Amino acid sequence: MDMVKQKAFFFYHGITPGVGTLARNDFEGWERVNLYAFGVDMDALQKDLEETVEEDLIRDGLLGAHSAQSRVIIAGGVVFKGITLLAGEGHDAEELLSEVEKGISDFRVVTADQFTRAEGISPLEVYCLSYQGKVIGVSRVVFFEYATQFSMAGICRDQDHHLVDELFKDLNKLNSFMTVPNPLRTDEKDQRVELNMFMIRFPLKEELQAEFVAAINEVPGLDFYTA
Repeated sequence: MDMVKQKAFFFYHGITPGVGTLARNDFEGWERVNLYAFGVDMDALQKDLEETVEEDLIRDGLLGAHSAQSRVIIAGGVVFKGITLLAGEGHDAEELLSEVEKGISDFRVVTADQFTRAEGISPLEVYCLSYQGKVIGVSRVVFFEYATQFSMAGICRDQDHHLVDELFKDLNKLNSFMTVPNPLRTDEKDQRVELNMFMIRFPLKEELQAEFVAAINEVPGLDFYTA
């Protein structure tokens, strides 16, 4: 039996998306809001949080402690990190998230009806992604001096972790577009909320980037969105 109950969601901070979870452990008596995004995006969000609403939320008892880094994946020059917000005693995670949304002017939780499916992938945008409706994450193109890399990172519950394996197996079929034999995968466990984190990276052949975008959009069950 799972000790931690989770409810996932997407959010935007400005024009960049991330993913999060509302987590509850009735046995230990805590609730948390955990937020995840690519490194620079999460740094900007945490700075905004600290400079706007954090002290007020602590004073009002909604936030039980200062926001803290929860878990991070660093692989191939790409960072995917989480921060954790502990709900104050007598308050739940959903209430805390609502107050964060009210307090940070360009932070918003996004629901399914606000999404538009992306027909293409622009190198300048960060996209929301979902696989089989249960694994969620974000994706972006990262430019290095020596290569271009498409990166996907996300979260899933233990019972859905097999879907990440399925997705990775499907993505291995795109190896002809890459400078390495297979996509590169990194996994972590965020023990604070018993959540799985993953990152999958694709170092791309420069001349085949457009073909890669077309091919990854055809992977069954994998969808990219903007809101």
